[in-house]
Amino acid sequence: MKNLNWITDYLFICSANSVIQVKAIASNIADNFNYHLLSLQGYEEGKWVLIDYGDVMVHIFHQATHDFYNLEKLWADAPREKLSPKK
Repeated sequence: MKNLNWITDYLFICSANSVIQVKAIASNIADNFNYHLLSLQGYEEGKWVLIDYGDVMVHIFHQATHDFYNLEKLWADAPREKLSPKK
């Protein structure tokens, strides 16, 4: 993202199948990512949570919201990396 916008260097996008899962992912990231949190928005509704760390932004979507907004299409020119879970 560094060469495509001035807002952030890294953009993480993920989705979950329920509001409870969206909130659990957001809570886990906010509690365990050792970096200065600038903003956390959308947590109460749980359909689209944005966690802003400045250089890193995390979008956590409820699957239906993810399908509707399709941020990956908006940032189609950005290089992508698929992350695998820890084993």
